[in-house]
Amino acid sequence: EQMKRAAEMTLPGIGLITNLGNAHLAYLKENTPAESKESAFVRQIPADGFLIVNQDDEMAANLAKISPTTNIVRYGLSRQADFFASQIRSHGAAGTTFRVNETFDVKMQINSISDIYNALASIAIARVLDVDFEVIIERLGRFELPEGRGKIYHLSNEALLIDDLYDQSVDSVRKAVQTLLGFRKTSKNLTLVLGDVHRFEGDKKEAMRSLGHYLSVFQFDRFVFIGPHSEELA
Repeated sequence: EQMKRAAEMTLPGIGLITNLGNAHLAYLKENTPAESKESAFVRQIPADGFLIVNQDDEMAANLAKISPTTNIVRYGLSRQADFFASQIRSHGAAGTTFRVNETFDVKMQINSISDIYNALASIAIARVLDVDFEVIIERLGRFELPEGRGKIYHLSNEALLIDDLYDQSVDSVRKAVQTLLGFRKTSKNLTLVLGDVHRFEGDKKEAMRSLGHYLSVFQFDRFVFIGPHSEELA
């Protein structure tokens, strides 16, 4: 109801659905995506509006089926999307380069695949608003990650600290892991420091054990677990 009321108040002409991750799974476990709170938002988009969806997230993409508008814009890593990224290359602290629609080269100070998805979503919105591609690429090149969202700090001992503290969820841990792995070629040692996780599905101890099994397959040089459930991670 909250999402529906917000949509009714704002009357959005453009809607964006990025993904439906673990933060939503507890709600969606016994419901279809059409019954999720995001569906209330999608249903409020007018027929002449636009819905932008992550093509690679199945539940998010399925919401397009219930949208009143047929103006669906899809983004992702598949060439079937309207806006897609390819030739993705990580350059450590120097950022990431990728190509959009096999035409436009982008260099950004980002270090995770989820940030590339966010960039593609931004491109899709800007193009719907008729912003020139050249302007979009220039602005993306000036983008800086905010604190807690993967921002990189250069420490006095030449070490790099990646700050990814904002979202304390299982999904954010997986994102942090993939981000850190991208520094393997340019770093001597990789240390993963993990605090408590507050957003998860089901029993917390079991969720932490499952997360610990997930982390065990990665060859980091050091793990540091902090918090009341660190034993389940080890």
